[in-house]
Formats: sequence, C-alpha cells, structure tokens
Amino acid sequence: MDRAKILDRVSKLLRMARGRANEHESAVAAATAERLMREHQIEQRQVILDELAGGEALGCEDAGAWRRCPDWQGLLGVATARLFDCEVDRCEHPSRPGLETLRFYGYAADTIVAAWTFEYLVDEVCRRFNRYCESSEISLDGRYDALLDYRMGAVQSLLETLAEATAAKRARREVADPEGECSALIARSKEEAIGDAFGRFTYRPTPLAERGAVAFVHGRRDGRMIKLHRSVPVPHGAASEA
Repeated sequence: MDRAKILDRVSKLLRMARGRANEHESAVAAATAERLMREHQIEQRQVILDELAGGEALGCEDAGAWRRCPDWQGLLGVATARLFDCEVDRCEHPSRPGLETLRFYGYAADTIVAAWTFEYLVDEVCRRFNRYCESSEISLDGRYDALLDYRMGAVQSLLETLAEATAAKRARREVADPEGECSALIARSKEEAIGDAFGRFTYRPTPLAERGAVAFVHGRRDGRMIKLHRSVPVPHGAASEA
C-alpha cells in the first residue's frame, strides 16, 4: 500500500470518528490510526527511510484558529506532537488573516493524527466543562472564573496521560526485536528529516500551578477520564482495535 492510500485511509478513519457523538467510540481513532501507520511503516520501512532521506513524505497539518493561541492549548499541542513524532508551532492561519493556528510538522500521516487528536482533546475539555457547569448549576456570571480553574486542572491530567503514552511508545522502541529496532530507526529518521526540512524547534516551559478551587479539582478528575484508547469501528481493511 503506497503512502497516498495510507493517508486516505487514516483521514477516512478520523472523519468517521469525528462525526460520532459518542466519545467512547471516537476516542480510539487516533490510536487505531497510529497502529495502522505503524504496521505500514514496519512493512515499508526501507521505502519510508528512502523518502525521508530525500526530504519526501513530510507535510504539515493545521488545527484551531484564534486571535492568539491560548497557553493551555499550546501545552496540549506540544504534548500531542511529541506523542506522534511531530513538531508544532504557532503560525498565521493560511485562510483567515489576523488569526493564529497550531501547525503540526512531520511525516504526513503523523501530522493528520496529531492535529485530529489535539482537536479531540480540546473539544472534550470544553464539552466536559459545560456538563460540569450544568450539573453544578454555575451561573453565567461565574463561568469565566470556573473555566480558568477547570481548564488548568483538566490540562494537568491530560499532560500526564500524554506523557505516559509517549513514554510507553518510546519503551516499545527499546525492545530488542525487529519491530522495536525498526520503529526506533524510523523515529530517528523522522526527527532528522523534520529538522532538515523545517528547522529545529524549541519550546518555552509553561508551568501550571496547582489550585484548590472546586472547578480545578473537577477539571483534574474529568481530565483523567479522557482516554486515548477506546473501541471504534474502522473502515474495511484497517486495524480493528487499538
């Protein structure tokens, strides 16, 4: 299967998941797509390594649109990029002058999944915050302060989840078997190719303070409930579960 077909299959998988109202059906889409790409990359490793060495197979994908990207979304963007072997930066939106977007750089299929995962996580935080306000009967006047605290709590939990997933992925690459060695080689080749094509990326540390507010505590709890791996139907021929 060539790269164009992989990209098309990954895109179809994520569009299908995005259209589902049930979070438990859509949350696995990124993991399923990643598994599909990983299997493809193991099978086609020499082709991919040759493409990366020649500066091919790379791309970028935009996610979000703001006057200024919020810090909490920037933190999620960086953590998501790390999970999917990408880099990310704030850029001018390509079709909306005056607005910013987060642009993911990397192996083309990786950027598609990274951008989708980022938007999924942001949507989940916003959706769960609205549900929290309804269940807690928070007035419209009190929502702004509650939102700041809630988002900070949710993001702290999500950063922990993403860091754990990234560490587990890297640990698999340390396993002394053909798949682990191949995955590690491809990851190193991606990093070099991204640096050669797009330059080196640095990220400014943005510490998040612990808070005692009730909304912060609820955000921490709800953030831990947002999963990256759930069951979801997939297009014919794709992997069936993550």
